[in-house]
Amino acid sequence: MELEQMEAAMLEELESTYGDLEFDIIGLLRQVAIETPNQAAILEIDRTSLTYQGLLTLAEKTVRTLNGLGLTRLSRVAIALPSTSETAAAYISAMAGMTIIPMGYALPVDEYERYLKHTRADALLVRQDMPSSAREAATRLGIPAIELIYSADGPVGVFAISAHDDLSSLEPQFAQPCDTAVVLPTSGTTTLPKLVPWSQRDLAIVTYFGFRIFHMVEEPPYSVFGIMPLHHASGFGPMMRSLIGKVGFVYVSGSKVNQIFRYLAHYRPANTLVVPAVLQALVDEAPFHKEEMARFQLKRIAVVSAALPEELLRKAQRIFGVEVHTLYSMTEMLAITSAIRSIDSPSYAPGFVGSSVQFCRVQATDEGGAPLSTGHPGEIRVLSPRAFRGYENNPEANAEVFHEGWFRTGDAGQFDSEGNLSGSRK
Repeated sequence: MELEQMEAAMLEELESTYGDLEFDIIGLLRQVAIETPNQAAILEIDRTSLTYQGLLTLAEKTVRTLNGLGLTRLSRVAIALPSTSETAAAYISAMAGMTIIPMGYALPVDEYERYLKHTRADALLVRQDMPSSAREAATRLGIPAIELIYSADGPVGVFAISAHDDLSSLEPQFAQPCDTAVVLPTSGTTTLPKLVPWSQRDLAIVTYFGFRIFHMVEEPPYSVFGIMPLHHASGFGPMMRSLIGKVGFVYVSGSKVNQIFRYLAHYRPANTLVVPAVLQALVDEAPFHKEEMARFQLKRIAVVSAALPEELLRKAQRIFGVEVHTLYSMTEMLAITSAIRSIDSPSYAPGFVGSSVQFCRVQATDEGGAPLSTGHPGEIRVLSPRAFRGYENNPEANAEVFHEGWFRTGDAGQFDSEGNLSGSRK
């Protein structure tokens, strides 16, 4: 009952913030295309931007063509593309009509083969102009490899799919809110990670909420800036939040530090999301990019995925003059706890990740699931309508991690007297 009440309150608040909510990708695209058709959706330096009207047209054409090739809204399409702004357009377009399974790029053939089997992919999307060992893996398994044909001309992200028949008269069959939109792997170290499915509806809800968490600053986020790999939850999330914010999405790899400075100066986002290793690289390279930094409009840097050393936080604050937003989150749940550290914030304990975010209850519990008092370490458990609903085809894991609606994270932590959590990842 408590979970249902939390969900009802959350939806009511989201409606008061955003107005009419859309619960599928095609609905989100249509809403933005109607309101701001010429707003840039996909961005890249030295390329013509793809507008939201253009992205909607691309999604309609993509779904129509894939339907003509025999795929339906219940089909599962693996996508083996490098993380780029162009790839974001491919993810969104395909997801409007079916389940996508984002995959890393340039993996060994055997690894692709195992993952394609594990995810039960019906088809594979690859770029025609790039070699990919995923093609060979798909061939071994009898899975059709569908090539995306890109052109150097035209807006960034636009592609075509070769089809023998004229499919222009075919009515595309879009995915519905109850359909699975995306299947993301957990970030564990096992050979075959657990699979986290998000329905179109649940993905829309966590994205609406996520935009509030990540982008509530005074200046509008004229673009959402992606640095993390798009096939990971921490990279997939910013791409989706650009839809909710009705702004452009631009991507640059976290390994290309010099390019990150260039893009931050050019697009001037108010927020960006990084892991501590990327933040350390930016801090180290900052003395060589003072001219670009003078054009920054950064107000907040969000840090996820690993504990943030206080020394690094203070250096980032001093060098970039921003708030640092530390978040405890997982593939299974967007955000669990959050802390915004201003320049004059007091020191904090190692592993500090702040207090629980709205519509989320967090406890440190003993082995039997009983809540522990302040200062006593235990397993972190979460109750929230924003949590995932269970691993795909893994009843044993689901039985282990869910207890009376509470999600057992497997991480350890403890609360201080002010309700702030400090912990360590499993």
